[in-house]
Amino acid sequence: MKTFAYFWSTSDAMCMLQTFLVVVYGVYLASKEIITLGTLFIFISYIGMLLWPIRQLGRILSDMGKSFVAIGRINEILQQPLEDLDSGVKPNIEGNISFNNLSFAYKDGKDVLKDVTFSIKREKLLQ
Repeated sequence: MKTFAYFWSTSDAMCMLQTFLVVVYGVYLASKEIITLGTLFIFISYIGMLLWPIRQLGRILSDMGKSFVAIGRINEILQQPLEDLDSGVKPNIEGNISFNNLSFAYKDGKDVLKDVTFSIKREKLLQ
């Protein structure tokens, strides 16, 4: 990021310096009546039209570099072997599961569950 900051600040400074030099030299030529004021404005517009695509190309190239890094990271994740969900680890369940007098409420105090009691037999858990 520091490299990008140095690159873009230097690039922007060079572009602004170029525009500044065209304006200063153009004002000098216009004051000597070598060029007209309209010609000066046209050259300032031309500088903007030339510099904008060049600056955008630099930004596109830097974004492409970032996307290649992101694609590499995504590809690394996609190359991981798939988990075998069918023959995966199954818990060793011994006995039944029972809930006695289960209550639950949100922070505002409204009860969602109140004194619920139930049990699940081992046979139902293994199906």
